[in-house]
Amino acid sequence: MLKFVNITAKVLNYLPVNFKNILFEVALSYFPLWLIKMIPCSYSSYLKCYFPKKGDVVIDCGANIGNCAILFSRLVGKDGFVGALEPLEESFNILKNRMKRLRRKNIIAINKGVWNDTGIYLLKVFPNTIFCKIEKPTNPTVQNNNYIPIKCITIDELMDELELERLDMIKMDIEGAEIEALQGSENTLRHYHPHVAVASYHKRDNKPAYHEVEKILCRQGYTVRTFFPPHLTTCGKKG
Repeated sequence: MLKFVNITAKVLNYLPVNFKNILFEVALSYFPLWLIKMIPCSYSSYLKCYFPKKGDVVIDCGANIGNCAILFSRLVGKDGFVGALEPLEESFNILKNRMKRLRRKNIIAINKGVWNDTGIYLLKVFPNTIFCKIEKPTNPTVQNNNYIPIKCITIDELMDELELERLDMIKMDIEGAEIEALQGSENTLRHYHPHVAVASYHKRDNKPAYHEVEKILCRQGYTVRTFFPPHLTTCGKKG
């Protein structure tokens, strides 16, 4: 199966972006859920952490152009809610326009990153790609076109801002900001006990982030496991 997925990924790279996006929309909206869970990819790894149910509330941190949000929207149904956060404006605009075109009324697209404080931070955007991460420049006094200011919010404050009274799942794929984002969600973890699915393969101090991610979740009384080496994912469940 993994070999098939790798071949498929290579084929997809040759397709026009808009056509590829539509393929993902169809697959994530209509493919049987058992099949999506079987495919070895980031989407299925998040579902193995927690499979959202009808009426659930999900926060999707690092929503990018919205593929995961589309899947979550399908799972939680019309009575559920998905808050999809994406700080990079280029990706956010695609996300917002897709949700409008697909009439996903249970999704709110939010043009913010998640961090351990609310405010303006610098986002490093890598050339010739939409890959980016929140990072302090080496020399902040020197103008650098690779950095753009973005709005960040803690998950704790986001809960208040959205007036949410429950939270069933937090998904994170935020390019190395997982540790700070979890630090900014301690009250939420303590009071609402959401399931957590974190892409934890990003490097911090030359080590995969999952070491620290697991420590933070364990301190909150979570049971954790990290799996799926192609896209290391840390799951957290209260108790």
